[in-house]
Amino acid sequence: DVNGGVRNTVFENNVAGATSAMYVKGSIGGDFDNVTMKNNSSANDTNTVSGGGLYVGGDFAGSIVTSLFQGNSGGGNYSSAVRVVGAITGDIRDTKFIENSSTFSTSFGGGLDATTIDGKIEGCHFEGNKTTSYGGGVHAWKIGGGVFDSTFVDNVATGGIVSGGGGIGVSNTGLYGGIWNSTFTGNTVGSQGGAVMVLANGINGGIHESTFKHHTVP
Repeated sequence: DVNGGVRNTVFENNVAGATSAMYVKGSIGGDFDNVTMKNNSSANDTNTVSGGGLYVGGDFAGSIVTSLFQGNSGGGNYSSAVRVVGAITGDIRDTKFIENSSTFSTSFGGGLDATTIDGKIEGCHFEGNKTTSYGGGVHAWKIGGGVFDSTFVDNVATGGIVSGGGGIGVSNTGLYGGIWNSTFTGNTVGSQGGAVMVLANGINGGIHESTFKHHTVP
């Protein structure tokens, strides 16, 4: 476990068979604040559940704020640039996820993958992230606090047996809190939801003052 969070720290150009920059078997207690994870990569291995930058085997009991995740590649089974097996209990705020990729055939969330995000996504930028299954930018079974003032540009979810949610993919219990003042542009998917895909329970709270344009769905 990591208790007390991580602040003002850089992880760059690390390479490993599993998670290359930071692997936490248990949980994290505390915020990621002003953290940079850049150009880290993990191997393409069907037996590895990984995150190119960060892997958390339990809950992330905190928020991710004013941080940058760029150019990270997770190659293992169910991989992502940032992979949280449990819940992110706080918010994702003022953070950029740029040109991250999860390349194995059963990968979710090119930029970020968590079972649940209990808080909100606010003031974030997801651009050029790639995955094979659900959520080119971000994937979760549930997003509990809504999406506010965020942009999702040129993210890709293609190559899996089923691929959907170019910007956001929610594959189980719904998106709550709505989508507010956000922009989705030029995202690409293999089958469902060029911008947003929610497989169960819908978007609760509506869509407000947001823009959706130039998405590609075969």
